[in-house]
Amino acid sequence: MKLWFMLLWPALVSSTALAQNTAQADPTPHFLSRVEVHFRLYRNYLIVVQGSLGLLDGLNFLVDTGANPTAVDQRIAKKLGLGGHPKKLDLLDQSVTVEATILPTLQLGPIRAQSLPGIIQDLSPIEKNLGIRIDAIVGFGVLGSESFAIDYKAKKIVFGAIEALPFAVPFDAALPRLTVPLLVRDQTVHLLLDTGARDVLLFECRLRGGMRELPTHGVKQSSSSNNIQFDTKEALLSEARLGAADLGLMRVFVIPGKQSCGWDFGGVMGMSALGLREIAFDFERKVFSFRK
Repeated sequence: MKLWFMLLWPALVSSTALAQNTAQADPTPHFLSRVEVHFRLYRNYLIVVQGSLGLLDGLNFLVDTGANPTAVDQRIAKKLGLGGHPKKLDLLDQSVTVEATILPTLQLGPIRAQSLPGIIQDLSPIEKNLGIRIDAIVGFGVLGSESFAIDYKAKKIVFGAIEALPFAVPFDAALPRLTVPLLVRDQTVHLLLDTGARDVLLFECRLRGGMRELPTHGVKQSSSSNNIQFDTKEALLSEARLGAADLGLMRVFVIPGKQSCGWDFGGVMGMSALGLREIAFDFERKVFSFRK
C-alpha cells in the first residue's frame, strides 16, 4: 500500500520548520467577485492547476493545503536563476537538507504573491507517480489570503465570497496550518486539513485515552519521496463525527511509535477518505464546510 500523503510528507514537515518565513510580503486584496479556476484531478483527490512564477507561465501547481512553504522543483529554480542557502529540516527520525529561497511573483488564478519564501526540492518522484509534470507545490502560504471553495465534481476552485455548504465545523486558524476537531465517541483529535492526502492518518503518540487502544491490524510499510520508510497500521473508527456530520464507520491508518510526536495535532485528514464532493474554507468566519 502506498499512502499518497507520505509522498508529500517532506512539504508538510517544512510548515513547522520554516514557519517564521511564511508571511506573504504582498497580501492579495479581497476579490470583488467570485473567480473560478478549473483544475485537473489525479488519483481522484490530487489537484493540479496552472499558474505562473516569475516570467514562466503555464506551470503546473499541485494544490496541497497541508504543505508550506511553497516548494519549487529544481528544474524551475534553475530556469529562474534562483539561489538560496541550505537549511536542515528534521523529518521524523531523520534530517533532510533543502534550499531556502525567495520566489519571484507567483500567480494562481486571481492570487498574486510577491517575494514569497519558498524551498527548492526535487519533485520528480511526484511527477513519476502522477504521470504529469509538477513545477511547484502550493498550500495556505499562497491560498490563505482569501476564502475559497473546491468543487471536486465540477473540478474548479472558487475564490471570493463563498456559500456555506451543508456541514460545517470551526477550524483552528493558525495559518499556514488549519486543523479541525474530529469527535470519536467522547474524545476529540485535531486533524490537519490536507488536500494532498488520500487517507485519514492518526499519530499514535498524540492519541489519548481509548483512542490509543484502537484495535489495529495489517502493519504495512510506505515511503516518502525521500525514501524514508513508515510503518502504518489499519484501524476502524466508529461513531466518528465532524461537526454535525456523522461519518459512520471510517477506515484510518495509524502511524505508530514516536515518529510524529513533535506535532501539535493528532493526524491528517484527507478529503478523499471522507468522500467529500465539495469543501470550503471561510477565513472570515473561521469555518470549514463540506458536502458529502
